[in-house]
Amino acid sequence: KLAGAFAVAGASVSAFGGLAIKAAADIETQRVGFQTLLGSVEKADEAIKMIQKDAASTPFEFKGLIDANKALTLVTKNAQKSEQILLDVGKALAAAGKGQAELDRIIMNLQQIGNTGQITEMDIRQFGYAGVNILELLADYYGTTKEAAGEMVKESKNGFDDLAGAFAKAGAEGGRYANAYANATDT
Repeated sequence: KLAGAFAVAGASVSAFGGLAIKAAADIETQRVGFQTLLGSVEKADEAIKMIQKDAASTPFEFKGLIDANKALTLVTKNAQKSEQILLDVGKALAAAGKGQAELDRIIMNLQQIGNTGQITEMDIRQFGYAGVNILELLADYYGTTKEAAGEMVKESKNGFDDLAGAFAKAGAEGGRYANAYANATDT
C-alpha cells in the first residue's frame, strides 16, 4: 500500500513539476516577445512584472493580459501605456460582468482602430457586442450627446486616442467604472 501511495505522490509531484516548467517556459516566451517589441530585456522584465501584479487585481487571466498588452503595445510602443488602457477597458468589462473572451475581442478591435486611426460603425457594434456602449463613453469624454459623439467619431483623425481617453475617464476616480474591479471581487 505504501508503494502505491508513493507512486501516486510521485506522479503528482511530477505533474506539478511539468506544469511549473511549462509556466516558466511560457513566461520566457512572453519575455522574448516583449523584448522584441520594447527593445530591451529590462523593459520586457518590467512589463511582465507589471502585468503579473495587475493580473492579481483583475478578473482576467495572466496569459490573456500578456497577449492583450502585447497587442496594444504594437500600437502604442509603450507597455505601461498599453497596460493602463488595458486596465481601463477591463474595468468597463468587469462592470458589465464580461470576461476574457470579451477583453480579447475589444483589444483586437482597439488594435485595428490603432492601425487605421478610424472608428467605423462596425467597430461601434463590436464594442456593443462585448457589453460596452462606446458611444456613451465617447459622449461623456467629448462632453456631448451620443448622437453628436457618433458624428464626431466619423470625423476623428485619431480614434484610438479618443477611445483610450474615453476608457480612462470612465475608469478614473469618480468615473462610471472606477470601482469595477473592487465590485467584481466582491461577487
